[in-house]
Amino acid sequence: MKRRVIGVAVALALAAVGTILLVSYVNGAEDRALAGERVVDVLVVSEAVPSGTPAEALAGEVQLERVASKVKARGAVTTLRALDGLVTSTALVPGEQLIRGRFVTPETAGSGDGTSGRSGRGDQSGKLEVSVALALERVVGGTLRSGDTVAVFASTTSPHPDVTHLILEDVVVTNVQGTPSTGSTSSDEEGADPVSSTDKVVVTLALDPAAAESVIWTMEHGTVWLSLDPKGADVSGTRLVTPENVFG
Repeated sequence: MKRRVIGVAVALALAAVGTILLVSYVNGAEDRALAGERVVDVLVVSEAVPSGTPAEALAGEVQLERVASKVKARGAVTTLRALDGLVTSTALVPGEQLIRGRFVTPETAGSGDGTSGRSGRGDQSGKLEVSVALALERVVGGTLRSGDTVAVFASTTSPHPDVTHLILEDVVVTNVQGTPSTGSTSSDEEGADPVSSTDKVVVTLALDPAAAESVIWTMEHGTVWLSLDPKGADVSGTRLVTPENVFG
């Protein structure tokens, strides 16, 4: 009987040790995966967040996680203080990093009057959404944000005729990713990573089908330039610009 009790006690002890070792192995898996990698902290969405949610209300919806620096999203933040006074410009889903480009001011998220090209227009669900990746100088220096209205200029080059023309007006921006922060000097600081001349911003536009075709064709065969499009802007003087008439 005594041997049986001792045997049971030993079995329980071994089971406990095995459990501890297994838990330690699982807990160390992340550390092993990141071994040799430069690691940074980012805030990651843990619960679905609807569009228009104030940043200060996200304390229970996000958590700080360590990731390899190479997978840190541009504009990822490490503290909600970096988003003070802003609201989400689109719905956030669990697992995505919290980035500055998905937040706008409450005024932009609202109705707005559209006089500065920042209309914050409402539902664009009836439109096709097309994303274009453009250099900063092609997106108003990277200052575009969700809710802005833009004009789209298209240029084509050889083997097509060399031309530039305003092809679309009053186009609503529904999302911007990669918006640079101001004054950031290190990729580990709060806000976006520093931006160089080679960085690009991904801008999503709400377009009707014909306009979407024009934008996609131009991205495939030429280049696109965006400008803020304030309400009432006079575009009557635009023309098809060619090498023959560019100087008048």
